[in-house]
Amino acid sequence: MASQPPIPPLLSPYLSSQPSHSLTLLTGTLGATVNWLVLRFLAAIASNAGLSDIEDTTEQPDRGLSPKVILMSWLRNPTVWQDGGRKLRIKTSAISVIAASDAGLSPGPGPHGLADLEHTLSTSIAEFKASCSNQNPIILILDGLDFLPAATACSVTDLLAIVTRLREQVDATIITSNADSALLHAQTSPLEISHAAFTLSLAHQARMVMSVRELETGGRRTLVVR
Repeated sequence: MASQPPIPPLLSPYLSSQPSHSLTLLTGTLGATVNWLVLRFLAAIASNAGLSDIEDTTEQPDRGLSPKVILMSWLRNPTVWQDGGRKLRIKTSAISVIAASDAGLSPGPGPHGLADLEHTLSTSIAEFKASCSNQNPIILILDGLDFLPAATACSVTDLLAIVTRLREQVDATIITSNADSALLHAQTSPLEISHAAFTLSLAHQARMVMSVRELETGGRRTLVVR
């Protein structure tokens, strides 16, 4: 039986390019995490930039400058992305993975304020730009950013303002967030209200929202992207 392509053909057109200064929101649920979709975005970016061993038989436009990717995750450590990227044959030379916990940007001892978040990411973006003599496009991926309002009770308004300022520094931004019904629809507790405000605000700003959902098909568990 022929092996499945790393990027499903029906999904490929949605992942192949990131318009300038665009925002893409990826949502998942407790039973269907979004890291599978993030890895496909990374594979598509790497393939278009010639940073992947994946054979792409579709007609591609002129690649131009190879994009650089900064990925900061609050929910998954770098090993998850490295192992997943290896399985998809992604070369990691143009991908910088930052674990929020290692950068002191998660709850616990050490600084974890919004100012530290913005400073860390702005510094990484500036360093990437300085290392790119040809001004390569930079794509910023923030995985699990909705974790911050839930864990630190930080201001949603302040966090959205930081997202806006960071978007001005890069060529495209991808953000992941949970979209369980209990978090978005009930809105009875401060956590639910802040999470809904954050996710729905991003959805209104995004050029595209893609969701991963769990579909029960008999005895099999299937992920559906819509």
